[in-house]
Amino acid sequence: MSYSVKKLSDIDLRNIMYEKPKKVNTYYQSNINYQMNGRKKPFMIQTPYSINKTNFKEDKKHLTIEMEVPKEMYDFFINLDEHNAEKAFNSSKDWFNQEIPKDIIDDYYKSSIKPFKEGAPIKMKVKIPYYNGECQTKIYDNLRNTIDLSSIPQESNIILILHVNAIRFLKQNFYTDIYVTQIKVCYKKDDFTIPNICIVEDDQNDLNVDDLIDSENIPKPELENQESGPNLEIPKELHLEIPKELEQHLEIPKELEQHLEIPKELEELEQHLEIPKELEIKENLDLEIIQMEEVPSREQLRKEKIERKLLESRKEYQYACNIFKQAEELVQIKNNRIKELEEKFNKLN
Repeated sequence: MSYSVKKLSDIDLRNIMYEKPKKVNTYYQSNINYQMNGRKKPFMIQTPYSINKTNFKEDKKHLTIEMEVPKEMYDFFINLDEHNAEKAFNSSKDWFNQEIPKDIIDDYYKSSIKPFKEGAPIKMKVKIPYYNGECQTKIYDNLRNTIDLSSIPQESNIILILHVNAIRFLKQNFYTDIYVTQIKVCYKKDDFTIPNICIVEDDQNDLNVDDLIDSENIPKPELENQESGPNLEIPKELHLEIPKELEQHLEIPKELEQHLEIPKELEELEQHLEIPKELEIKENLDLEIIQMEEVPSREQLRKEKIERKLLESRKEYQYACNIFKQAEELVQIKNNRIKELEEKFNKLN
């Protein structure tokens, strides 16, 4: 099977392919692939630079890696979650033989990334696959050497290859299964020894720049009058004398002097020069692009924060309703049992 890794900016969510859920152990799973050049391939993602927040030397389980991620990565996984939830809603009739309401889908979907407080760093946890007690994720340093998981320094810069594997449906919720296939550690500049002086040796004689250039021997222009221009002195060794026999040939004939004057028509051309309209439109377009790339306002960030809190509150409310419903069912079962016992007791009497 060939692999092709996509960066976040190159991913088109419309190219994600979903399979009909199949039962795996105790849950159902819809496998995910990505369509590239008409072929179905595993959905592999290369993350931007992130910061490792896990101390693997103290953690004995190594089941997940927690990292601080940039805003673009957070936005991508929020969009991916919404896309997967929408797919489950639109395919519920085909997948589960019944139409599931959209609000139920949203309440039961477990996001792959947690909401963050305004001004706080954005963090994300991703699963590290283990088999027979051994880590299956491949880890490399900046020289592509293979290293152990415990060798990843805390607070180091890392790049991950993530496999978006499937949507898993459990009894109480469903989520997108994602795990780490590769990690590359990108050491910081402080991890290198960089001397401040040149320590390179060669066989050539060292050249002293001061020996090649003597600043005192370079003639400097003296500005006598700013309007008349600089008065340059020509070194004597470069002074050329013109023979008297040639002087008369260097004079400009009077008949040609009138042709050397600048016509008045050229002096008046400046007022007729106007900026083409095409350039004015281009300038306006540039202004529009700059306006489109402005940073979101505080009001927009506040609105997103409120929406995230509302979503969490809805999920907690739905969970409480489910618990209450289960309690009511238990009470009903208990009452029915009491009623049956009373009827048996009455018959015996």
